[in-house]
Amino acid sequence: MKKVNKLLTFIEEQKLEEGINQTIIPSLRIFKSSNVTQILHTVYEPSLFVIVQGRKIVSISRKNIEYDSSKYLCSSSFLPVSGKIIKASKEEPFLSLQIVFSFEQIFAALESCHLKI
Repeated sequence: MKKVNKLLTFIEEQKLEEGINQTIIPSLRIFKSSNVTQILHTVYEPSLFVIVQGRKIVSISRKNIEYDSSKYLCSSSFLPVSGKIIKASKEEPFLSLQIVFSFEQIFAALESCHLKI
């Protein structure tokens, strides 16, 4: 079984509400939407975003990026974006994971790679 399918099975077993669901892991959030959305404007925290099911378009600096379970989005700083969910339904809701990183974690990772900051 593909890892994405295992992850999808795990997420589907959770009792998720529509919207952002905080998990027992403080830096992990699961987002669920059973509907496509209009364009929303927000600021992403430094995070890794993984879509497990569905599809989304995000606009960053006037560049549109369409992504789904075959791609991910990583933001190393606070990032203003516009986006909309373009594939979601009650039978197959949009599901994504967000792993939020602190600046300390980002700097520690850079230092471990011996990069000059």
